[in-house]
Amino acid sequence: MTKKTKIKPARLFLDTTAIRYLTLHDTRFRHAVEGHIEAGQREISTFVRMEFFRGVIIILIDCYFILKRFRDVETGLHYLSSEFSVAKKTLVVQTAIHWLQGYPASSKAATLRRLGNKIVDLVRCFENLDVRMCRDYTRCELGKMRFPDGPFNEDQLMAFRERFSRTRKKPNCNLCVFREKHCRSLARQGIDLCGEKTIKRYKDNKQFTNQAERLAEAEATRADEPSCWWCERLGDSIIALNAHRNHTIVSSDRSFGPLCELLQKGHKRLPSVRKLYKSLMDENS
Repeated sequence: MTKKTKIKPARLFLDTTAIRYLTLHDTRFRHAVEGHIEAGQREISTFVRMEFFRGVIIILIDCYFILKRFRDVETGLHYLSSEFSVAKKTLVVQTAIHWLQGYPASSKAATLRRLGNKIVDLVRCFENLDVRMCRDYTRCELGKMRFPDGPFNEDQLMAFRERFSRTRKKPNCNLCVFREKHCRSLARQGIDLCGEKTIKRYKDNKQFTNQAERLAEAEATRADEPSCWWCERLGDSIIALNAHRNHTIVSSDRSFGPLCELLQKGHKRLPSVRKLYKSLMDENS
């Protein structure tokens, strides 16, 4: 009798863009994204959580306290429009459907309450995404932060923001060990992520060449203590290096194409936000 071979499900490592796709947009958009992600065990790391907190949660908390300063929501939104960067304004627009309901008829207090609840929900969303936490070799502290159980209150937002900022100034993580380990490993395997030949080979991929140039800068810089500044600049590279060799990295960032090819790891590139929304509009036309 022939013994059946049990097929293991694919291991999908979701990067920060994939998490943003699955949490910040409306239901139709999320369903469209799901159609581009194959079945399998979805996994993330605390480093990915940290990137989501830094690029989404902290900005929305700042948005909350800026709106609170003004006499009404409209004045606060005008201020955000003039002071926020394009990326931050895009985030506000992407999440507005969840907390600007009924504007301008809704009161400022109601708007702030909805925004606060949305922020807390986003921090807790990982528990509802059916994703497994895999080992994070950087041991990022910021990605382990959580809100206490219970309903939203303003003090939670302030405490989260202050702790995040305090930890960023003097992180107690494994970044330096992570760096040394992978420098030795890549050298032993003959993998060059940031040399002139590599940059020339992928010269048409600006996202990757930016990463490669920053990697070269990091290699030339002696670091005795970890710094969140490097993590902000090298996020895609750290995610790619941290992924297991059996992972398929799911992302919309173009930098992962060359990174995964060089590191011999699987890669699934998601369409851009614009393309996904266009396909939805075409379906309805």
